Amino acid sequence: DQLVQQNRPLPPTVNLCIHAEIERQARINPSKVAFTSSEEEMTYDALSRLSDLVAYDLVDRGVDEEDIVPLCFDKSPLMIIFMLAVMKAGAAFLALDPEQPLSHTEAMLHEMDVKMIVTSETFRYSFPSDYPVLVPPSLPLLVGQLGLASDWVAPSVSPQNAAFCSFTRTSTGKPAGVIIEHRSFVSGLFWNAPAQMLNENSRVLQFAEYWHDACITEVLTTLCVGGTICSPNEDELQEFLVESINVMKVNWAALPTFFISNIQPTEVPTLETMVLVGEPVSKEIIEAWSQDVVLLSKYAVSECSGPTSVGSMVESDSGTLNIGRGAGAALWIVDVNNVHILMPIGEQGEILIESPTVGRGYINSLETTDTAFVKAPIWLQPILSLGQKGKRLFRTGDLGRLNSDG
Repeated sequence: DQLVQQNRPLPPTVNLCIHAEIERQARINPSKVAFTSSEEEMTYDALSRLSDLVAYDLVDRGVDEEDIVPLCFDKSPLMIIFMLAVMKAGAAFLALDPEQPLSHTEAMLHEMDVKMIVTSETFRYSFPSDYPVLVPPSLPLLVGQLGLASDWVAPSVSPQNAAFCSFTRTSTGKPAGVIIEHRSFVSGLFWNAPAQMLNENSRVLQFAEYWHDACITEVLTTLCVGGTICSPNEDELQEFLVESINVMKVNWAALPTFFISNIQPTEVPTLETMVLVGEPVSKEIIEAWSQDVVLLSKYAVSECSGPTSVGSMVESDSGTLNIGRGAGAALWIVDVNNVHILMPIGEQGEILIESPTVGRGYINSLETTDTAFVKAPIWLQPILSLGQKGKRLFRTGDLGRLNSDG
């Protein structure tokens, strides 16, 4: 059956932790630069040791397994350190948007049993006063404290533990926090990283805001494959993006489509791979850029870890709306009113995601979780092994159709 062939094989669940993969890179190449900006550099070894120190401090402050720790920083290596440290402590991080209304932040925090918010001095007073706020020392001061955690024994973290949380709008229109486990991220990593041409030679532009889903790829995927995060500050992103790409020798970037409409490929000669996000672009622009840069499209939802599909914008016959083939995921098209009805190739329906990257569900929202995270439909049961029959798939609410090219 052609539908099954296009959606198989699927990756197995990989029972590893995200920080364990990053630690592996630190052992392989400790002196390699993990993070660079116009002001600072940090090697994999420094990232490993500093995140150990911070994890030690977080545990000492009462952070426990499965806690959710909100983080809010300017573009800074401190954010990267704390993301890793929170996971090492057995907890999950949630990146906060300091620009959103206080009432929205309050509603988000109310959903979780938050023990503290970790933030920079800039945003110290941006959050509800009834939550304890931890403002960490600057990076140089943190480096000076490295000896404090030299004999620290990290908690035992399970791949089934929560790794990070993000807020998204559900089908009801209400924001809800979705939990992604370590195993969900790592299971997709070995498929969607190659599909996006991310590897140890990648110098990745850290363009997205920390609270945006795209940041997870730019930061965690990059570190897991041994690449380098290239992080312009906010002013550089707004005013000097082309210059920053050239100075940092960025060769991989995920950028809004308007970016390539306003510049020429010759202005960013180091760029080798670009993932386009946002509005469709003209075929003329694609043809102009594709002489020098690999142009990719991708499809991602907050409820699954990483992109669930990646496609070439040049090879597709379906134009700029094609989201490519599944990357560590099967994308099924089902009747919008009944997931038990599978739509044939070429017919429109709702996109249903089958993948080990599917998240745990929404926080404190069992009914919404059960509506969106559904058990395997009747038509899928015959091709599942006995141990897979209880798996959950995610109803995206998005419309699509399956073609021969994705």
